[in-house]
Amino acid sequence: MGFLALLAWLSLLIFWMGCRPVVTAIETSLVVLDAHDAPPASGFALLVDDVSYSQNGTPQSWNAVSDTLLWSPITGEVTTSLENIGSHHWLICASDPVTPGRMRTSVMPVGLQDTCRLDVQVPYQVLLRLRQAAPLEPNWHIVLHRSGMEELVLHEVDQHGGHQFRGQLLTQAFPLRLQLRQANDSNAAWTTLRSTTVTYQGEQTAVVAAWSNIAYAEL
Repeated sequence: MGFLALLAWLSLLIFWMGCRPVVTAIETSLVVLDAHDAPPASGFALLVDDVSYSQNGTPQSWNAVSDTLLWSPITGEVTTSLENIGSHHWLICASDPVTPGRMRTSVMPVGLQDTCRLDVQVPYQVLLRLRQAAPLEPNWHIVLHRSGMEELVLHEVDQHGGHQFRGQLLTQAFPLRLQLRQANDSNAAWTTLRSTTVTYQGEQTAVVAAWSNIAYAEL
């Protein structure tokens, strides 16, 4: 009877062990890239939960559930192993390579996407000298074209003469192309009069244009 009891006890033990939930740590990874397709030169990543956001949509506070993680300076990949990662978020912090002192903070659910592409802030300045060249009063647009993204009308101009515009552009890809377009009435097709293309140049990256719609004339 002792031997039979031992077999019964071993059978129950094996059955109980087989029914226990298996908890395993799952490895997750993310590739962090700047707008010029290279990993940020500095920064860190965290796995977080309980993220709260400010009114403008930027992450304001969070609860870290991992140690500080660093991505590969060559590939931008950051990896970690954690249990129950489905409810967590990646939090990426990195300084802007174009605008000194600006820190980018991005939050995304784990598993939603495999790449975090951070934006950069690029200064721009446009000088215009416009002349009415048709009986109808023309309209001009200053248009930004970012690689892989929709075009954006930065400024609308409805008066001829001299104009100056300046500000900051946010982009996640290079090159940037800025264009001066004209339409002689609301139903006319837009014609590109001038264009400039800017590639990534580190802290020296800037969009500067001085345009005129007078033939063979520039400011």
